[in-house]
Amino acid sequence: MDEHVVGVAFASDGRTVATGTRAGQVTVWTATGDRVLAWLAHPKPVRALCFLVDSRSLISIDREGTLRM
Repeated sequence: MDEHVVGVAFASDGRTVATGTRAGQVTVWTATGDRVLAWLAHPKPVRALCFLVDSRSLISIDREGTLRM
């Protein structure tokens, strides 16, 4: 699996970070580097990630334009 990180988003709470990979995996981390959650969100590479204002909801988009929340 291709684990190269191609997207990063920082939550406004300052405690949470999300990464997306070329393999379509999205991972949520604490700011101290502990993995909280990881899942295969897309069949294509992740192109962008964005936390919503509540810092608990995350949107990701892949290179084909598919959005996941």
